[in-house]
Amino acid sequence: CLRHLREGDRFNIVAFDDSMEWFSSALVPFTQRTLSDADRWMQRVDARGGTELRDPLVQAVSQLTEGVVVLLTDGQVANENEILEAVLAVQRKVRVLSFGIGTNVSDALLRELGRRTGGGVEFIHPGERIDEKVVAQFSRATAARVTDVKVKFVGVDVAEIAPAELPSLVDGEAWTIFGTYEKPGV
Repeated sequence: CLRHLREGDRFNIVAFDDSMEWFSSALVPFTQRTLSDADRWMQRVDARGGTELRDPLVQAVSQLTEGVVVLLTDGQVANENEILEAVLAVQRKVRVLSFGIGTNVSDALLRELGRRTGGGVEFIHPGERIDEKVVAQFSRATAARVTDVKVKFVGVDVAEIAPAELPSLVDGEAWTIFGTYEKPGV
């Protein structure tokens, strides 16, 4: 994931289970040096079990006023609604892009985080290639987008549309809305 960043991007990393370990106390600019430092730091991180997701995710989102948080998780959590509400309470213009790794992840939470923050989710199952999904997520993260979309119907009275909250227009992604109406337009 780090290798998809560009000079001038800023990043941080948090490893979490039942505790959190941060790469840095604040966001750092992406350079070859910080990439090397991050690689060395990641080599020291080991899997210990547990998935206490709420606090690390809330703290990661809180570091940004806008931008992207990339979440990699292989764990199932029981407090999905609590996590979602906590993230949305601090989330400004931060999109959460998730990778659900393996067969035992909280897929409903990851989908909803992506939907409610304008991010996305990729699920990586055993034996699947991860590189294609990483490229897809980072393409989504850096694609041109139009936010705060409003739709106006001319010549037809539309009663309701779905989704009720219109998603952003993202370059390269299909965008669909549905509407109900009593009679066809002119």
